[in-house]
Amino acid sequence: MLPGSGLDLTRLTPGERDHLSLTGLDEKQRAELNASAESRRALSKIAATQSRQGYELLPLADVVHVDSRPWLQALTSSTTPASLIGPVRRGRRLRIEYDSPRESCPRHLVVDPYGLFAKAAGTWYLVADCARVPRMYRLERITTWKEVDQPRRIRENETLATVAAALVDQWEHNHAIEVSATIDQT
Repeated sequence: MLPGSGLDLTRLTPGERDHLSLTGLDEKQRAELNASAESRRALSKIAATQSRQGYELLPLADVVHVDSRPWLQALTSSTTPASLIGPVRRGRRLRIEYDSPRESCPRHLVVDPYGLFAKAAGTWYLVADCARVPRMYRLERITTWKEVDQPRRIRENETLATVAAALVDQWEHNHAIEVSATIDQT
């Protein structure tokens, strides 16, 4: 919104107000959450209230388009963000089968989800504690999942944003990679 402009949120339904938090996602990511229609309605109501009088600038939506999908890569995930959003929003524990590239076979885990994290290139993660240790689980590696009839047990004073930020920071700054190679002399 432009400085000095106001927004009358009373014209939006509770669901539309909730969907305003998804405006950082592109259309494909909103569709993966089954949130496209409600998000579009909320954004169109906001656009209708914006006056172009006094401003000779084109609307940002007309000049900026975000597509965070990777090039030439198909999504192979059987677990979609839309399938997990209900249990996550209900604050339930999840029993997942996770096919980690570091393990020889999938592991069965009970996790306490903070929420879903969309990273650039269209990759979705489930951010959750497993035995009170924070982890990110790539959705395409969750082979099966089931909602557990227990409330999640997350750490006090932690949110999806704080846990995801700490995990990303840890990975980006404390991630050592060891490479071994055999090189042909020619």
